[in-house]
This record gives sequence, C-alpha cells and structure tokens, in this order.
Amino acid sequence: MKRYKTYLVNSRFISARVLELSVARSNSRSFPDFLPGQYATLSFPLHQKLRGERSFSIASSPTDSSVWRFGIKIFGRYTSALQDLRPGEPVMVGGPFGKFSFDQFKDQSAVFLAGGIGITPFVSMIRWATNKKLSNDLTLFYSVRSLADAPYREDFYALEMLSPHLKVIYVTSDLAGNDPSARIISGRINADLIARFLLKKLEDKSYFICGPLPFMKAMEKIIGGFGVPKQFIKTEKFGIGSKAFIETGSPMPKIAFAAWGLAAAVVFGVVVRMEQARRSNAATQNLVNSPSIEATNNNAPGSAVPSMNNVNQAAPITNTSQPSVSNNNSQNQSSGTITQPSQPFQSPRAAPFVPRTRMS
Repeated sequence: MKRYKTYLVNSRFISARVLELSVARSNSRSFPDFLPGQYATLSFPLHQKLRGERSFSIASSPTDSSVWRFGIKIFGRYTSALQDLRPGEPVMVGGPFGKFSFDQFKDQSAVFLAGGIGITPFVSMIRWATNKKLSNDLTLFYSVRSLADAPYREDFYALEMLSPHLKVIYVTSDLAGNDPSARIISGRINADLIARFLLKKLEDKSYFICGPLPFMKAMEKIIGGFGVPKQFIKTEKFGIGSKAFIETGSPMPKIAFAAWGLAAAVVFGVVVRMEQARRSNAATQNLVNSPSIEATNNNAPGSAVPSMNNVNQAAPITNTSQPSVSNNNSQNQSSGTITQPSQPFQSPRAAPFVPRTRMS
C-alpha cells in the first residue's frame, strides 16, 4: 500500500465528542484522488501513543484540493491521544479505500441513513453533490442522541441553503429537542418516519446505511420491508482493528489483518489452557475416586492388612540359613496361629570391606 507524507493543518472539535483533523494535500499532483464516501489510513510517526495505522472515513469533498478532513469520535486511548496533535506535525496517509460511494448517474434519488459517527462518509457525499450543483434528490436521516452530539450541523444547514435538492432530518432520543417544523424528531427512525418524508415510491431509490451494527441491521430490515432490491442497499461496516467504517469486500489495511492474527492467537491460547485445566481436573478426580485399601480389626482369613492390635503377633522374617519350621508349625499357621521359631531372627551382616589392590 502506497503512503503519502504530509502534515496536519488544523484540528478542531465539531461537537462534544467529535474531533476533525485536516490534513494537507501537500502535492496535489502526487496525492491521490478519492470518491465521496471512501476512507483512508492515518499514522503519526512522532507520537509514541499513536502507534500503527488507523482507518477513518474522509469527510471532505473530492473537489477540495487543499485538505482531507476526517471526523473522529473520541473513544478510547488512541483517539483521546489525537487531541495532543498540533498543526505542522507529520502525517502519513494511505489509501483511499472502499466502495461505499455515491454515483451521480446511478443514484438519482438517494436516501442516507446515518447513526452516530457514521455521518462522516455522508458529509463527503453531500459536500461533493452540492459543490458540483447536482440535481440528484438527497435525503439524510441522522440518528443521534441529542443535537449537542451531532457533528457538522452548521455545515448541513449551510449546504441546505445552497441546494434545493437536499433535505436533512435529525432523529434524537432527547425528547426536549423535538421540533418537527425544523425537521428535528424525537424517537427512532422507523418505516412511518421514512415514508412521511420521502413521499414518492420508496422502492425506486438508492439507500446508503452507515453506523453501529445494531442500527444498520434495523435499517436494513426496514428498507427490505419496502421491497427494495438488495443491489440498491449499500452498507458501510466497522472494520476489525480500527474505528473506521469499512465496506465488506473492500481492501483491508495491514493493521486489520494484524488484529485478526492477534485475536486468533489469543483465542487459541485460551482454548489450549482450558483443555489443560480440564485434563488436570479429570486426573485429580480419578485419584480421589480410586478405591482405597481397607484394613480390618482382626486377622480373619481374606483380610487385606493385619490389624494394628496384632502387629506384635506378626511372624518375623526368617533367614534362609535358619532351620525350617516344622510341619506342625506349618499346620498351625494355616489355621491362623503363628508359632515363633526356635531361634531368634538375625539379620545378615554386610561383608567386610576389602580394599582393591592395584594389579601390576
């Protein structure tokens, strides 16, 4: 993947939790062109807290020859460290990537469904269509917690003033902000709300969906209920290992493949450890459940171990050099009575140590 060396022009908060980074197109001839809705990778070589590459959707219009803009939600340690960047710092840009793009010829009437930070690719599309003065009908439904959390609100207001073909509807969970006359609706995006603002045939439009996975599934179900063919429904999904929205089938950055490999290694290690623990527990359980040797309190025939009370009556071990026990004693032993031998037991002494002499 080819990367382009450039620098940071500006950074600013465009909502309570969304930071916009503007990166210079240092050399417009060598810097690549992109389609509205695509994404790129960013890396910051001078920052220890910003190691590796991350993918972010491009929010600027392809017609903007001076900068690339990226809207980034502050979430986690990496994105929080982006606040420390200062203008002039070097940036490496890779890409662009993705097929989630608006086509002015195929998408004559387009409906954009955005959730949260999923708004960024639509900012690029709407800016581009307005700058090109296209006559395509564009309707944006933007689901957000509150208007304070909605980035690019001022930009959308200015773009609506410039284009009579653009309509933006905010759908918030903040009941206090409900204002239907200003197209600010409290609640959730549903089939009735979409039909109310689109008016015309719903199945004859192109639908673009971008946002969190639950939001996307809900929108796909609603649009599918309108009888819209699947080829007219485009979705942008989260990429593994990054915070960007990456469409299925688009080339993935190396950081995503590295994240996949790391996740697979972690899962494999956990499975191996669980199997080892299971086998260890099974072996311990087998030892606990094994039958123990039972001792009896009398020396009845068939008992496994003589009782402790009869230890002193146990027959001593005789040396092979001692006289053998008589037949009468053998009969008494078979009846359970042990007869002491005529001579006490003497343990054999070790042979005296004789030093070896060296043979000449």
